[in-house]
Amino acid sequence: MERSQAWFIQRKRWQRPLAASWRGWVAGLVFIAAFFGVCAFFLSLEPFEPLDLRLFGAWWLSILGLMLVYHLIARRRTFRVWQQDEP
Repeated sequence: MERSQAWFIQRKRWQRPLAASWRGWVAGLVFIAAFFGVCAFFLSLEPFEPLDLRLFGAWWLSILGLMLVYHLIARRRTFRVWQQDEP
């Protein structure tokens, strides 16, 4: 990926990528909004009175799915500076 098209930039190998363009910031805000939306939806179903393990499991799976989708998008759109410096 070229630096001009990247949504995120990772400067060092073990450092988290930082938003490099407005698209990166929007992707992060959409992830946060979706996370809280999923939480609000499952809390509105009252899974704790009594504890409904199926709803709890569905909540965990939806959060994991949301994280996986965001990770895959961010991974494809990240420019890794440290890879360019290696011989």
